Amino acid sequence: MTAPSRNMPLPSSMTTASQPRLIIADDSADMRWLVRSTLQPEFPDVLEAADGRQLFSLLLRTSLAAGSSEPAALVLIVDVRMPVYDGLEVLDAWQDDEPHIPVIVITSFPDDAVCAEVERLGAILLPKPFSRATLRRVVSDAARRARQRTEG
Repeated sequence: MTAPSRNMPLPSSMTTASQPRLIIADDSADMRWLVRSTLQPEFPDVLEAADGRQLFSLLLRTSLAAGSSEPAALVLIVDVRMPVYDGLEVLDAWQDDEPHIPVIVITSFPDDAVCAEVERLGAILLPKPFSRATLRRVVSDAARRARQRTEG
């Protein structure tokens, strides 16, 4: 995979008129499918990344497409352990630019270090395995809080 470029064309779903509503980053295609299919009714516009480099590229491109006037996405769901860069490394590098975006970190390994880093980043930890109902509730709560922050 080549390094992200500011001159890369954006898919039509990444233009300002149709901002992505959800970004899912997990190296497991099955987990991305589970999250996407569970949240599809609330988030019909979904972008996916299979590793940390793809996630960073998506975040960069959606931020550039949105400009500074509006958030690049409504919710991010990010796995911790992914190839290239782990999810927490990407969030740490990117979060300074978009602190108002709610982030849900999913992991099968919620040890003390992961919990502390998730808290430091202001994200929500959702340990695997989780039910579809729990996923919907956590994402709905995060999206509602984000809307309240931007409206008030």
